[in-house]
Amino acid sequence: MHNGPEDFHFEQMLSGLELQLYQLVHPHYLEGFSMLKINDLLAMPTGTIKSSLHQSRKLIQNSQMGEIL
Repeated sequence: MHNGPEDFHFEQMLSGLELQLYQLVHPHYLEGFSMLKINDLLAMPTGTIKSSLHQSRKLIQNSQMGEIL
C-alpha cells in the first residue's frame, strides 16, 4: 500500500518514534490496518491503541514544527 515519495517521507518521520509506537503507526497508516486488526495482532486493548496513535500524531506534529522553526 506504499504510494511513493509521500510514504517515504512519512516513514522518515516515523523513524524517530519509539519502537512500540512505530509498531502501531506503521500498520495503521501505511498498511491500512484497522485498530481492531492491530488489536488482534498485538493483543493490545483498542483504547491503548487509540491513545498511542494520538500520542504518535502529536509527536510527529511537534517534530514537524521543529523543522519549520
